[in-house]
Parts: sequence; structure tokens; C-alpha cells
Amino acid sequence: MTNEHSLNCTSSNSRPKLLLRTTASRQADGRQRITHKPHLLSALRGLSLEARLRKNQEIEKSNNEVYLRNLSKGGNDTPSPTASLITISEEEFEGIRSTKTLFERVKDSLPAYILSAMQQINSLESTMRDKRPREENQVSEQPVPKNRRLMPPIIEKSYNHLTPHGITIPDCLYAVAKHNSYLPLPIFTERNLTYIHVHAASFETSKVLIDGIKQEVITLQVLLDSLGISQSLDRHDEGLTYPQFQQAAKNYYLFETERDPSGEKGTRSIWTRNHFLFFTQQPETEQYYDLWKPRELDFRRDRQLYSKPFTLSSYELCWENVRSESRKQSATHFTVSSSFCSDD
Repeated sequence: MTNEHSLNCTSSNSRPKLLLRTTASRQADGRQRITHKPHLLSALRGLSLEARLRKNQEIEKSNNEVYLRNLSKGGNDTPSPTASLITISEEEFEGIRSTKTLFERVKDSLPAYILSAMQQINSLESTMRDKRPREENQVSEQPVPKNRRLMPPIIEKSYNHLTPHGITIPDCLYAVAKHNSYLPLPIFTERNLTYIHVHAASFETSKVLIDGIKQEVITLQVLLDSLGISQSLDRHDEGLTYPQFQQAAKNYYLFETERDPSGEKGTRSIWTRNHFLFFTQQPETEQYYDLWKPRELDFRRDRQLYSKPFTLSSYELCWENVRSESRKQSATHFTVSSSFCSDD
């Protein structure tokens, strides 16, 4: 299972290979090597990268002890057997070298010669960057303005508040969502997203553990209070008008798509698209907004808290109940109006 390669550099500028090596001095004639039994090979290959590195560290420590014992033996004695290392591919070592968080996690399990090779590669890459043409590394020199107070002219654009404007989701929200199982929809109106963009650095944060790493994350309750939506979350409409709901739904779908590992084809994206499209594409959707909005919120909370799937029959039954309730309200309104007319 060992990569029988040495870590060689033919010149000071050659790039060393990130491969496990077998020291030549230990390849004495007649030395037995302990090869892992066939039924264990698949299990060993199935170990995580961190587990294989730790196992190799144990094997190398044991082999070193065997090697030292062999040195004390006579030249005619049969050397003690040593074990083979578990394969770590060059691509995996390269991934460790180029990923800072992964390197920090596993560096204590890396052989010294691998750490040295990674350092050489980092130095070579740094040297290559320094040797690039001047125009690639530096911004082209512009004449220094005589008056340093001057700023570039502002290019004015017409603005129509009725036209939807594209807006990006603030990066800080992705960390907030990872730490909290539920994010209220009103966060995703364009007004609130713009506010978060502008004030992200001033929000109160707390240090939490995300993906095994401690990060500073905005406190959700502080965010809701700053946006002024804490009190409206108990309302059946979450404090959103129908146009605001459409706007927030569009941005929320973008948010879910960007954090879904499979993009638009992922389960997060597909559920979100089906959910919002069902309500917004009904013929009487704006007319019935006050009736279906509480039900929409229930569906969304069940999804976020219990991972319930999108079931079209459940949504169709919900919409039929909305229509039935609307007819009852209309009949009640007609009866009340008729009674007033009769009194007159």
C-alpha cells in the first residue's frame, strides 16, 4: 500500500512530490515487510484522511523501533519485519497544503519530510509570483493628481423605486443560518438586506463553533431587533405586505440556492422553489393573501424545523381550505350587509 517513491529534488527550482517514501537504508536484503491482509485493505482505504494519517504515524513509529532493534543485531541475523504505510495520494497531500484549516487540523500527523516538501512548494510558488512580469503584480502606475483631494466623478443613474433591483445576500447571513435552524422571512426584503450590508460590522456578535471552527457570528436576536422585525414575527403575515412577501421570497430562494451543495438541483433549492411558486402562482393569490399567509408560514417552519418534504396534495388541500374560508367570509359579509339594508 506504500507509494515506493523518494522525495527527490533535481534542482533548487524543481517542485518536490508530496508522496510517502520508504527510506532506502531500511531496504536491507532479506528484510520481510508486513503487508496488510487483503480483507483489511478495503477497510483501511475507507478510513478518513485524518485517520489514515494518524495510523501511518503509528506505523512509522513502530517501524523506527524495529529499525533501531535491527541495528543492534549482527549482520548475519535476519532483520525483523516492518509494516507498510497506508496510501495517501499526492492529490490529498496537495489538498492539505492548499487548505489552511485542513492543514492546521492534521499537521501534527504529517511526516517531517512531507512538511518540508510543502514548505519548499510554498516557497517556490512565492518565488514564481515574485518573478511574474511587473504588469501582472502591480497596478499600472497612474499619474499622481495634482490635487489629492479630488475624487473620480460620480456617474449618475436614474432610479425607479417600482423597479426591482438585484441585491446580493450578505455573507454574514450564511454563518447566522448555520448557527440557527430558522431564519424569519422578513430578513430577506431588499430594505433589510441593504441595511445588513451597510451595518454588518456594527452588529453584536458571539463566538460559536461552526464546522469545527470557532467563528464570530451575529446574534440573531440582535439582528431582528436592529431590523425592527422582532415584534412583527408573531403576526400571521410576519409584518409583510404581499409585494414585500414576493420580494423576500425571491431573495430567500437565492439564499437557499447559494448554500445548497447541488445548487438549483439540490433539495433545499427545489423545495423552496416549489413552496413559494405554489402560493404566488395561484390566480387569486393576492386577493387571498391574508388567508393563506399563516398556512404558508406553517409549511415553511415545518420544513426548516422538521425537514418535511414538499407534498403537492397537502398544498392543494390547503388552498381548497383557503377558498372555502373566503367563501364563508363573503357569505357572512353579504348577510351582515343585507341585515343593515333590511333595517333601513
